[in-house]
This record gives sequence, structure tokens and C-alpha cells, in this order.
Amino acid sequence: MQVEIRDHSLAPRGVLPSLSGKAVLRNNSVSTWSVEANGNDPRWRRARPGWHVRITDHGAPLVAGIITEFTETASPDNHTRTISIAGVSYHALLANALVIPNPPTVKGQLPAQDMWKGQGAAGDVIRRLVREQIGPSAPADYKVPYLRVPDSTVKGKDVVQVGERFTNLLDVVKAQAETGGLVTFFDTANTKVFFRMREPRDLTRAVRLTRANGGIGGYTLSQQAPEVTEVIVGGVGTGATRKLWRATRPDPHWGIHVTQFVDRQSTTDSNELKQAADKELEDGQAKSLVTFDAHPIPHRRFGADYQLGDRITADLDGQTIADTLQIAEITWDAKKTDMRFQIGPTADETQLNQATGRLNARVRELSRQLRETATR
Repeated sequence: MQVEIRDHSLAPRGVLPSLSGKAVLRNNSVSTWSVEANGNDPRWRRARPGWHVRITDHGAPLVAGIITEFTETASPDNHTRTISIAGVSYHALLANALVIPNPPTVKGQLPAQDMWKGQGAAGDVIRRLVREQIGPSAPADYKVPYLRVPDSTVKGKDVVQVGERFTNLLDVVKAQAETGGLVTFFDTANTKVFFRMREPRDLTRAVRLTRANGGIGGYTLSQQAPEVTEVIVGGVGTGATRKLWRATRPDPHWGIHVTQFVDRQSTTDSNELKQAADKELEDGQAKSLVTFDAHPIPHRRFGADYQLGDRITADLDGQTIADTLQIAEITWDAKKTDMRFQIGPTADETQLNQATGRLNARVRELSRQLRETATR
């Protein structure tokens, strides 16, 4: 692994003398990384808070983002120093922002506002949203100066309709990308960061990881009953005047019926209510998730030949799961690189880290509920 440092202006400042590292890469979400550097090597001092890091594997980009943490550890005899540098991917630019209906150019009390609206091909709506919230078209207080959102022919498979106010920008982008069948990612060129999208590839025949070919080591297969089979979405209004939308997706295998209510007081549009219902059913469907130790196979290397969001196949002693690669956890040192993948319709980090995964999932759900309550 090569860890390249870039300064605030994204100008390259050399390679970090890394001893080991870990990166958790998440599909359409914030990835995290940490690197242990040799503190006795003066080159690590090139890194500064808020600078940028780009990590590659045999030339293939794995993750790039912003340094958020430094930790220095010295031995009692002061002969050995280890520097830990951690950070987040550029998806954090989205996670740190809210969807503001009309981003203000003045401070103080904000004027009464409705919501940010967009309708059309998923790719076009997402690009416009990012441009106007944090990209080149955003007011100075919100604009990320090095971020570019270029035009593209990537549109996505569905037309989407968005009506949001003061909701988390990453949550909105992720939801619309999943509705439109798109993968969002950031790349760097010269001194700029580019927000891009691509259509995921179906590589279920080309990338087939099995126990026999050495692509899969230990694994955990989790089959989960549906969490939602019926959704009722409530829009603007109260009592008999409230606009409602109902959608169902019965599951004949588990024989479970679960009804969920979704509060969308921010909208009256039937298309938005339907979209919210479909998203809830998609997230709550029955799942087969496999988490496994992954090993390179000939001519199939992660990052170069397949990426997050692509559909690949995992053959587990005869039971086959062909689905989306959601999470890649990579650890490395001077001797070896280990990878752990998760394949399934949606990510479930509880299968990667049993100690903290469920707590993190609960915190995210509570945060989502709080945002919905605060923005009515």
C-alpha cells in the first residue's frame, strides 16, 4: 500500500512512511482509514491537520480523504515513536452538510423557506443537489473550494423526485443513488476533488470467489427475516386531511408481516411518498448476507478489476450468494494484506464488528428520527 500526503491545496507532499494500516470502505457512505507511521522517520512531519491522504494498492486507488486525527506514542526510553494518522473519505463532505432549501448568503436569522426540490434522472438530480449545497454553485459559506461536480452521461435507471429541508446531505444523496441504481465516489486529479457517479457492474460471472479457488477463507452467512413488509407513509396534514401512501411487499418464505409507519411531514407529493415507501421496503426486505475473508485470485484484484457497488459471486461450499459488494475491510503491514468483504442487498456492519456494529446502527437510526422530527 502507498499512502500519499497532500496539503490543504491538494498539492502532493510525498509518501508517508507507513508501517501498517486499516481501511473500511463503504458503498455510497463514509469510508474510514488509519495508518501507523514510523515516528523516527522525519517524513511523517510533512502531514498536518486537515491535509489530505490518498491510499493506493499496486496503483489502484482505494480511498482518499481528509486527515482528522493524529496520535503520537513514544516508548519509555524515547527511542521508538509511532504516529497514528486517521481520517475519513471525501463522502464526509456530504455527511457534514445539510440540505438547505435556499442556502443563505447572510448570517443571523434565516428567512422562511420551503424545501429544496428536484425531479428527473437520478444522476442529474444528485449532481445539481451537490453543486448547489457544497459544490461550485453553493454560497461561499458552504462551498468546498476544491470540489468539482462535472457533467456526465451517467443518469441512473429511475426518475426521482426530491423534496428535502435540513436533512443530512449524505443521507439524501445515498437514498437517491440507491433508488437510481448508482454508485457515488470521489477521485482526485491535480489539485481538485471530483464527485462522480457510475453504474454498478454485474460481474457475477467474471468475479466468482469460492473456497475451491482460494478466494474465500472463513465466512459467516447470515439469513435475516424481513424487517418491513408493509409501509404507510404520512405526508403533510392532520387527521382525515393527512395525505397517506401505502405499499406492501409480502414475503412468502418467512411468513412474517411487519408494518412500518414513515413520517414525511415535509411533503405532499405522491411521488415522494411512494419513493419513501419503496425505499423502506427495499431496506427492510429479507436478506442473505455473507461476510468473509477474501483473497486475491488470478486476474481478479479488488480496486482494479472490481469495486464497491459491483455485483460479484461468493460460492460457500455449494451455497451461492450473488449480490452487491457493500463493505471491504482492508488491513496491511510490511508482510501481508488481509481483506474482509461483505456481500448483500444492504450493508450490515454488525456482521463485521459485533461489539460496536449494533450500537452504531442504533445511533444512526436515532439520529435519523431526530432529524425528521426537527425538520417538520
